[in-house]
Amino acid sequence: MPPETKTTIGDLTEEDIRMFLKKMKKTHFYKRIQFVAYKKEGRTHEEIAALLHVCLKTLTNWMTRFSQGGMEGLVDVSYDRRTSVLRATEEELRKKVSKGEIPTGAACREWLKKEKKIAVGLSTVLWFLKKNGIVLQKDQARTGRNA
Repeated sequence: MPPETKTTIGDLTEEDIRMFLKKMKKTHFYKRIQFVAYKKEGRTHEEIAALLHVCLKTLTNWMTRFSQGGMEGLVDVSYDRRTSVLRATEEELRKKVSKGEIPTGAACREWLKKEKKIAVGLSTVLWFLKKNGIVLQKDQARTGRNA
C-alpha cells in the first residue's frame, strides 16, 4: 500500500521537503517547494511572495494544489491548458497564408478581426503562427535572403 500523501504543511518534516527537492529534476519547481519550506517556518504569504518574487494569487494557487495533492500535487503539471481561440481558424489560416492572401502578421490580425470577429494582439497571432509552423511570406523572404 502506498504511503499516505501529506496534505498539510504541519505533517511534513524538513527531511520530507529536502528529499522532495532532491528528487525533483525540474528547477522551475524549486520555488514551489521553497514555498512549502517557508510556510513550515511560519512565514506569511506576503513575506513569501516577496522572497520568491511571485504574486499572492500564485501562492494561493500553490497552496490549493498542495492541499489537494500534497507535494506531488504541488508540482504536477498534467493539467489541461486552455485551447487557443485561434485553433478553430488554423486550417483556414494555413491555406490563406500558403496562397499569399495573408502575407504579414498584421494582415493576419486584421483578417481575424474582420472575418472571424476575433480580436487578439499581434504578438498572439505571431506566436500562434510560429507554434503551428505557419510561415508568412515575409518570413520566407527573410529566410531566403539569409540562406
